[in-house]
Amino acid sequence: EMSKVKLGYWKIRGLASNIRYQLIYSGVDFEEIVYEQEGAPFFLKEAWLSQKFNLGLDFPNLPYIIDGDFKMTETIPIHKYLADKYKPELLGKDSAQRAHVNMLGGVLSDLKQQVTVPCYQSGDANQ
Repeated sequence: EMSKVKLGYWKIRGLASNIRYQLIYSGVDFEEIVYEQEGAPFFLKEAWLSQKFNLGLDFPNLPYIIDGDFKMTETIPIHKYLADKYKPELLGKDSAQRAHVNMLGGVLSDLKQQVTVPCYQSGDANQ
């Protein structure tokens, strides 16, 4: 029996939400490893920091996936890996389509940044 893909991330939607959607859309059986931040307003990260260097990740960070013996971090490369392995048609059928998929990924990433950055900033709520 194949082991489930493991997706590690904070106990928020954040960067892992799109990875979750992709896994579900691709029909991949996966398990979430959830790290909870505690102690508002400082949000201690001990749950993650205590595990960070014990997982065998080349660049320990969140989100991460573990797919059997394969382990990786970084959101966009995770998306590309999952598409390539589980639903390659998402990447495009030729070099022109793959280039357009990458371009759209860049545009959506820029748009997402513009929308989400203000959510993580403190200050005047009227701005």
